[in-house]
Amino acid sequence: MTLRQLRCLCEVIDSGFNLSVAARVLHMSQPGISRYIKMLEDELKVLLFVRRRNRFEGLTPAGEAVTALARRALRDVQTIPSVAKDYSNGETGQLVIATNPGHARYALPPVMQRFIKHHPRVRVRIRQGNSAQVADWVLSGDAEIFVATGPSEPIPELVLFPCQSIHPVVLAPPGHILAKKKRITLSDLCEHPIITYDAEFAFHTHMMRAFHSKGLAPDILLSASDADIMKIYVRAGLGIAILANSAFDKNADRDLQSIDARHLFSSTVLHLGLRRRTYLTRHLAAFIELFAPHLSLEEVRRAIA
Repeated sequence: MTLRQLRCLCEVIDSGFNLSVAARVLHMSQPGISRYIKMLEDELKVLLFVRRRNRFEGLTPAGEAVTALARRALRDVQTIPSVAKDYSNGETGQLVIATNPGHARYALPPVMQRFIKHHPRVRVRIRQGNSAQVADWVLSGDAEIFVATGPSEPIPELVLFPCQSIHPVVLAPPGHILAKKKRITLSDLCEHPIITYDAEFAFHTHMMRAFHSKGLAPDILLSASDADIMKIYVRAGLGIAILANSAFDKNADRDLQSIDARHLFSSTVLHLGLRRRTYLTRHLAAFIELFAPHLSLEEVRRAIA
């Protein structure tokens, strides 16, 4: 079998089983794609596609299994240039990090300051999204590593490395009635408009689960992906914010009061996430050492092998 056959297989699927779309993407003719797929099926002695009147309509069980391996093989092939560049160019290249907006703002800057100082020729790109998006970017190869709480459901192709615990806090203006309580309750929070993360974030899911387990319906006035936006609205007197403790800076947020909420909501864990069989370039390895000094690179390499 050839890489071209595998690319045809995957592109037909990615194009919604539309041969004309796949042909445009691959700069091939439709008959050419059909011929390559037929050659692959003949070699494997199994049908990969469900057909109806010579049109592809879906994958057979064998097709699903083969496609998963084909995608893995194509990703590994795409890694080869990275390996070559790592040895030929030394400390040059690009590092693409996928992360949530809050971690881009609070967790990454101290690490990136040291990384860029020691690796000035490496160009860094930070992609921001929710937990599902950052996982997808790493799986697709659009990012090398993610810094996030991780997907809500395990993904076999992703390896997660725990880094630090993140617990929830409530932010309110100084003198707020909640700040005067010795120990706040979920019912106390329901008496005020709440500002928190968008529903796409795992933090939101954990928070709402805690309210619903007590039969409570909080008033979610506003949701956002950026903690700084939430703090602006708290300062404007529109409500209280429930967010990660990492987003609260004692110096920058002196006009806000942080109230511990660990007894109300479950904590989450910030992870580094890598796709299995990822090649650790020199700059990727350097970033991991800076962000997670408790991890040994040998341990990381074994886990993703």
